Amino acid sequence: MNDRLIAEIVPLRGSRATDRPFDYLCDSTPDIRVGAIALIPFGSKTANCYGLVTSIRRSAPHMELKSVARILDGRFDVPVELIELCSYLRSRCFCTLSDAVRAVLPSGIRLRYDRANKEGTDGGFDYSVNEKTLVFYGIKDTSVLNDKEKGKYLDIIEFLETNGPSDLRTVMNTLNRSRSPLETLVKKGALEKTEQKVDRSVTSQSKSVEEITLNPEQLAAKNEITKALSENKARAFLLHGVTGSGKTKVLMSVMDDVLKENKSVIYLVPEISLTSQSFRLLSQRYGKDVCVIHSGLSEGERADAWFSVRSGEKKVVLGTRSAVFAPCKNLGCIIIDEEHDQSYKSDSSPRFHARDAARFRCAKNGALMILSSATPDVETYYKAEAGKYTLLKLPHRFSSSPLPKVMIEDLREDMRELPDRMIGSQLESQLRLNLANNEQSILFVDRRGYNKFVSCLDCGHVPLCPNCSVSLTLHSNRKLVCHYCGHSEILTDKCPACGKDKLIYHGYGSQKVEDELNKLFPDARILRMDADTVTQKNSHDKILTAFKDHKADILLGTQMVAKGHDFPLVTLVGVVMADTSLYMSDYRAYEHSFALLTQVIGRAGRGRLPGRAVIQTLNPYHEILDLCRRQDYEGFYSREIELRRALVFPPFCSICVFGFASDNEKSLSEAVIDFNAGLRSELDASDDLKFIVYGPFDAPIYKLNNVYRKRYVIKYKPSGKASELFFRLLNSYSSKYHDKVKVYADINPSLI
Repeated sequence: MNDRLIAEIVPLRGSRATDRPFDYLCDSTPDIRVGAIALIPFGSKTANCYGLVTSIRRSAPHMELKSVARILDGRFDVPVELIELCSYLRSRCFCTLSDAVRAVLPSGIRLRYDRANKEGTDGGFDYSVNEKTLVFYGIKDTSVLNDKEKGKYLDIIEFLETNGPSDLRTVMNTLNRSRSPLETLVKKGALEKTEQKVDRSVTSQSKSVEEITLNPEQLAAKNEITKALSENKARAFLLHGVTGSGKTKVLMSVMDDVLKENKSVIYLVPEISLTSQSFRLLSQRYGKDVCVIHSGLSEGERADAWFSVRSGEKKVVLGTRSAVFAPCKNLGCIIIDEEHDQSYKSDSSPRFHARDAARFRCAKNGALMILSSATPDVETYYKAEAGKYTLLKLPHRFSSSPLPKVMIEDLREDMRELPDRMIGSQLESQLRLNLANNEQSILFVDRRGYNKFVSCLDCGHVPLCPNCSVSLTLHSNRKLVCHYCGHSEILTDKCPACGKDKLIYHGYGSQKVEDELNKLFPDARILRMDADTVTQKNSHDKILTAFKDHKADILLGTQMVAKGHDFPLVTLVGVVMADTSLYMSDYRAYEHSFALLTQVIGRAGRGRLPGRAVIQTLNPYHEILDLCRRQDYEGFYSREIELRRALVFPPFCSICVFGFASDNEKSLSEAVIDFNAGLRSELDASDDLKFIVYGPFDAPIYKLNNVYRKRYVIKYKPSGKASELFFRLLNSYSSKYHDKVKVYADINPSLI
């Protein structure tokens, strides 16, 4: 039998049952290539879907094979390096290859499995983003016009002769003309019309390279990193410096060296709100080489950025978690700023951590991974101490200015006098001082809305979300809102359960704190930044720019204001209530609290003026608050690592959460009980797998958007056998319960 061209193709259906390569003949598609997206017949004769070509060979088929219908053009090819990354995500995160491929492809591509399509068609493919073009008009030959016509169109002719070819909108707006006369002149041969592609990616044309001045501590850290760059070997660094120590200057200096080697850089930040400040810094230095990738952009902007990065046109990619998948050519460095932040962990499939993806890509490319933080993740610092990462320290602020003076305010006395008061007397006096000195302040509050919930004093009724097992949050427009599914309803004056008018309000949110500030300081200019005020595109940037330009005295907000920002006139930071995060039901509660509070404190005193911080609490003697006051990361780490060692938490084990979700409670309960029996049976049959299994538990929010959720928490030592067991369980129970119950595994989730 003659050898024939055969491709191994993984169907991109999202199904675990078919998440493997299948052989297809390529007689009609000889230009097929690894990484191409191919249209293939799959299953019944009338079913088509798209698949990823993972390998190609020439051999004699041992069975009758179907043929590839066609392949998409090369724009949609997945680079070989990213195919390897997808395979890694599949084994690390227990996702399907389909989920991983969707994560790395540009936004706008939707690969569907469609039984209704006839063989040979490509109705399973939907690319919703088209190239954007602009129509330009320019002078061709005005001699074809007679004197009367020249007079009639004189303004158009003079404008184009002066300004050269111009786009339609510019001509129309400048001359107050419609499109019709322009088209008439084109038909007469006086003008010519062309179309030009528009790059929608967020980029900048400006570029101003100034020499970066480093102090001795910064220079030592930079030299250590650039020495590794010259070796062309994969290395990982942890840049640990106090807030305001100039870590960004070190990172940009390293980027200079990477770009001189004609290599690319990925620069990750944890929040969309931080991209505008970082973009200004990077674009001022690297100009049009910089592009931005994050979910707040339009599909067109993200797609154009993806294609420009893959072509090698853009060499600096700035973005949030998903930018780690940018298809860079000649990758030289991945920087993860504020690497401790839990936003880098995805809570939907693929449930990856950007740090893991970055480490894999750097290892494959011989690139550098630089993790930067004032409060490193405990597991990261443990690896640095163990020598897996090179630890570089910046223990002092860049300008030699002192760290902010931190005051712990006991709110109990203030609340005894005024139970609803959220701005204590000490914080109030410090705010007044700043207003008098024309200095700026930032206030951090841990939740949005007005009141946390409402209840009836007579019957105890609390308005709950009909779709989720949570209470509704009261907003200032008298709307009760679910912050999980978006359900909202108007608050009436009477209890909907008993009809009495004895409603009382509990808790606080950013809107209530804003109201209190307006009453205390009626002349102050206040900006609020939370999920309710940043609903429109670029709204983060508008608020932060206004504050940077001193168009406001106080910036009040949730976590969006807590990290990464650099405002020279901010000399005071206030934490409205520090207690909430300390008592979360998660083993990382103290770590998250210490990191968050330290980051907030670090926003003060970054210019020439000294900074202060006021932390309000009902527990002023808490050890974590004292460590924050002293900004003592090493003291916190020493305490925390010993606690985790004693209780066996990461980094001394890994944690896998098996989650179950269904819109049918009975099916959910049956699946959870069945899984428990299967897991126990597997563990009984294996002597070398040491698991500690907890559960099943209801998820912290048991009902979410009409879906009920339960889970198991498993402590284990990572090994090939453990991964095989998890895959076996996932495949078995996903297949068994199919559409009735969704089963997933999440390794070391950000919250348990």
